[in-house]
Amino acid sequence: MPLRPASTPAAVTAPTSLALLNGKTPEARDLLEIALAGVGCSSSMQVRDRAVRGIDLHLAHLRHASDELFGQHVDDEEIRQHLRTALRGAAADVHATVAISSRVAGSITPQQSDLDVLIRVGDPLAPQTGPLSLAPIHHLRHLTGHVAAGEVSNTLFRRRARERGFDDAVFQDDVGRVSETTTGNLAFWDGAAVTWPQADAHPGVTMQILNRQLPALGVEQRTKPVHRNQVSPRLSGAVVSSSTPGIPISRIGARHLNDGGDFARLLHDAYEREPYDRI
Repeated sequence: MPLRPASTPAAVTAPTSLALLNGKTPEARDLLEIALAGVGCSSSMQVRDRAVRGIDLHLAHLRHASDELFGQHVDDEEIRQHLRTALRGAAADVHATVAISSRVAGSITPQQSDLDVLIRVGDPLAPQTGPLSLAPIHHLRHLTGHVAAGEVSNTLFRRRARERGFDDAVFQDDVGRVSETTTGNLAFWDGAAVTWPQADAHPGVTMQILNRQLPALGVEQRTKPVHRNQVSPRLSGAVVSSSTPGIPISRIGARHLNDGGDFARLLHDAYEREPYDRI
């Protein structure tokens, strides 16, 4: 292969890490005010060729969570426009996080203009492979329908689980019914149907995509309480569903599980059926 002439400039590579606040490069002071306010909601997404699977679900989450936290929300089209602006200056394949926050969250009469849209774009996330070991921890998440920015319980309980030799924590209620992990939803497989725990848990976007794509594969879905003592090798598989549709679980506490590889592949197949939507 001939060498490129020294006078030929190297190709310019789009950055894979940038942040925009309300469509503009933020000042340090603005970011400090948002950080100190400590209130917000967010949704993270994998962007491929400037398109996203389930963008309607991401926008719905941001809309509902903002209404719950602030009594108002940013219009979907405005968020789309901010995303388009951010992606124009980034590589085609990235991981993007949209956070809605307010520097005047305690205001008696907040206005829509008080809401900030912070978008961070970075390198695509590598798929998680597992298998995962989960430490049962008694915890009921506050505001289970939403992901709050800076939620301390995720960091705290994940660290405690790892100190005990586990990969992550799985939350359970007073009677031992499991709900979710710090990073995603739980799903169980008995060889015939997918069981989602009936519990106070955040319905993640990946979980919602699977909900609407599994029927096309003829897979039944159930929602019912799952007690930790019901988790056993008799199950055909169990996974965590987060940015990766299915990460096999090897054990929950002292209870070991069968290899969930086949179940994880089934969920990946269902997830791949979801079309990409242009932002």
